[in-house]
Amino acid sequence: MMEMDVKLLIEIKQGRVEVSSPAPVNMYEDACIVHKEAIERCNEAILAIGKQKLDILEMIKEFRRKIVMVEWEKQVLDAEARELEEKTKDVHMLRVTKEIQKYLAADADKKERRSQEGVGKEATPKVPAESTVTENSGKVSGQLHTNAEQEGVIRRNSQLDVLDKKIRELRQDIKKKTCENAALEKLASDLQQDVAYGQKIKQLREKPLGLLLRTSSLIAGNNKKTSLQYVRRLQHAARRHTDEIDELREELNRLRARTIPMFESAV
Repeated sequence: MMEMDVKLLIEIKQGRVEVSSPAPVNMYEDACIVHKEAIERCNEAILAIGKQKLDILEMIKEFRRKIVMVEWEKQVLDAEARELEEKTKDVHMLRVTKEIQKYLAADADKKERRSQEGVGKEATPKVPAESTVTENSGKVSGQLHTNAEQEGVIRRNSQLDVLDKKIRELRQDIKKKTCENAALEKLASDLQQDVAYGQKIKQLREKPLGLLLRTSSLIAGNNKKTSLQYVRRLQHAARRHTDEIDELREELNRLRARTIPMFESAV
C-alpha cells in the first residue's frame, strides 16, 4: 500500500503556511490542506467576536465617563451651594453703614434715571420719509444733531443732579454736626454750672468752721456778756448758712434731674 501512495509537489505561498514548530521545517508529511474560504470564515468570526467585545468595552467606558461627569457636576453644585451659604452668612452678618446706604441710594437713582432716559428716547417721534434724497439726508443729519444735543443735555443734567445730591448730603451733615456741637456746648455749660455750685457749697461748708475757730480765741479772752453775744451771732450765721446750703443743695438736685436721668427704685 505504501508503494501505491503518490507524492505530489504543491507550491504554497509562505504567508499561508502555518506551522507551530519554531524551527524551519522542510518536510510537510503531517501537513493538512484547508480551503481558503474556511480560513477566511474563521477569521471573520474571530474579528466579529473581537469587535463585539470592543463595542462592549466602549459602552462600559462611555457609561463610566458619564458617571464621572455626573459626580463632577455634583461636586461643583455642592461647592456652589457652600459658597452661597457663606455669602448668605456674610450678608446676614453685614453691618449696613452710612456709606453703604449712600451707595445703594445712588445706584437706585442711576437705575431710575436710566429707565427714564430709555422711556424718553422711545417717546421721541419718528421723522417721516421724504421723496427726495437731499431732504432725507438733511433731516437725518438734523435728527442726529438734535439727538447728540439731547444726549449732551441729559449727561449734563445727570452730572448736575449728582452734584446737587452731594451738596444736599453735605448740608445735612453740616446741620447734624452743628446740632451735635450745640448739644455738647449746652452739656458743657451745665457741667460748669454744677462745678461752680459744688465749689460754692464747699466754701460755705468750710466758712462756718473757720469762723468758729477764729472767734473761739476771742470768746476765751472776753467776759460772759460778749461771749454770749458772739455765740448768738455765730448761731444766727450758722443757721443762715445752713439755709443757704439747703437751698443750693435743692438747686443742685434740680439741675442734675434736668441734665442727667435718675432712675429711682420703686419701694
